[in-house]
Amino acid sequence: PIAVFAHNVLASSALFLLTTEFLTVLHHVCFEHLRVSPSNLPCTKKRRTKPNKSAFKLTMNYFVCNAFTSIPFTGNPATVCVPVKSTASTLTPKHMQRLAGELSSVETAFVLPPTEPKTDFTLRFFTKNTENPFCGHATIAAAHILSSEYGFRSDEFYFTTRSGLVVVKRKSGKFYELNLRPSLPTLMTRPYIDNGPLERLLIALNFTKHHASSLERKSSAANNATISVQEARSHVVAALFHKPSKNLIILLDTAWMVTAAAPAANDLLKAAPSGTNKVTITAVPTSEAVIKPTINDESDEATAIAAANEAVESKWRKYDFITRLFAPWFGINEDAVSGASHAILAKVWREHNATIREKKALCCYQPGRRGGGEVLLDVHDADRIGVSGEAVTIAHGTTAFVQSHL
Repeated sequence: PIAVFAHNVLASSALFLLTTEFLTVLHHVCFEHLRVSPSNLPCTKKRRTKPNKSAFKLTMNYFVCNAFTSIPFTGNPATVCVPVKSTASTLTPKHMQRLAGELSSVETAFVLPPTEPKTDFTLRFFTKNTENPFCGHATIAAAHILSSEYGFRSDEFYFTTRSGLVVVKRKSGKFYELNLRPSLPTLMTRPYIDNGPLERLLIALNFTKHHASSLERKSSAANNATISVQEARSHVVAALFHKPSKNLIILLDTAWMVTAAAPAANDLLKAAPSGTNKVTITAVPTSEAVIKPTINDESDEATAIAAANEAVESKWRKYDFITRLFAPWFGINEDAVSGASHAILAKVWREHNATIREKKALCCYQPGRRGGGEVLLDVHDADRIGVSGEAVTIAHGTTAFVQSHL
């Protein structure tokens, strides 16, 4: 019996081993080709450094810059796109608009081959929503990229834009000057000044009645009180409209009023007159030592507010004028620094301020929640205004996309 039992155990073991081997071979034959080894996983593959030319039709380099500043993440941001030579001719306005929307920059400039004789490049400008005929800070950013990244050695850049020929001069190695010929805006008519539209706009601008400017204050119910329309109206020097840029310009008598504005985009869209694309507020800092923000108010609160506003005013006295610009019509709630608008304002303030009228060089500032930026203006003659600023590159990359996807 023991021998028979041992024989049966050995036979069963042999059968088990044969069955196991058979199943292993069967699995190998049927399923081995489905296995994915770790070396074949996508995360372990070496990334392609060049796009697949058969798949991508449009390829370009892009650079994110801050203009009118030398400090990263301040000034006015712009993206400069430079298509590779082989694809530049196939890039359409539709492609540029879609790409500008994806990049989500304030303004995107596309550097294209020249289309006019005796020019170096063509520039096209797009916001997230629409194309602009011209953009000052994006032009300075483009000149900066062509010089720093592509070795363009000339100190003069001749750009063709939808608004005409634009010349940029490189100064002192790091400043870029736009040579502009802005037209003067016209004074708004008396009905606009007297019959309500100006008051509605002042309400929409939401000038704050607080111990600090709206650019510095914290958000709370107590901090959101606004000054009356009557007081705001008392600070208005003039209201003008620049037809070529559709820019409604409000001249104010104190710099603290410029920094006190905290408009909501929808309110501006509703309050501004038809045909407006931008609203600009600007002021020459007053030299007065005491500034009272309220009319016939001698209360302790008014005195405290006056002292705070004087502190704000003194901060800006080293500049000839300061400016803020709002353009929700283009999807830009507030423009960080506007070069072209400063050229217009240089002419405006020369008409309205005797001190500025005597100057040939102006130093200006556009404050904002990003920190703002400094703009240097040179009055070359009665027509030409030079607008200068620095630029800094903060990021760059390459994009390639299938043409049919746009």
